[in-house]
Amino acid sequence: MREREIALNRYYNYRANGKQMTEAIIFCADNPDRSRHYGDIQRVFVPTKRTLSWGKKEEVAELNKLAAEFYENADDLIDILYPSNIVDTAGAWDDIEFINFLYDRNFFDGCDGIITPDGAVFFEINADNLIETNYLQDDEGC
Repeated sequence: MREREIALNRYYNYRANGKQMTEAIIFCADNPDRSRHYGDIQRVFVPTKRTLSWGKKEEVAELNKLAAEFYENADDLIDILYPSNIVDTAGAWDDIEFINFLYDRNFFDGCDGIITPDGAVFFEINADNLIETNYLQDDEGC
């Protein structure tokens, strides 16, 4: 079933120019219209065998443990890690100190991204997860 799930899900990231395409953490929406306003360069990502899913507790157990260690007294840990609007409210994924904490513990060695309630966060671009780059025109044809 996991292979079929991987094949069906697509996540969309938009950038305004090539310089913006070098980010280390890539926020993607599961609906292409939700993040279209960020630019005319559309990248389409898919989960791989190395992509974790927030809804599968066994897959994210290590991440949850590390986050609980970092955010010691956070009552809303799940909301911080897996926000309901990942593109506009990135939660922990916008916290450079948390990201560095995970890097120091080699967390990213084992995964290339995480599926969130409404999209995904990718930590690397590789031949398996980036399947398309489309250069779109805006409505005025520019």
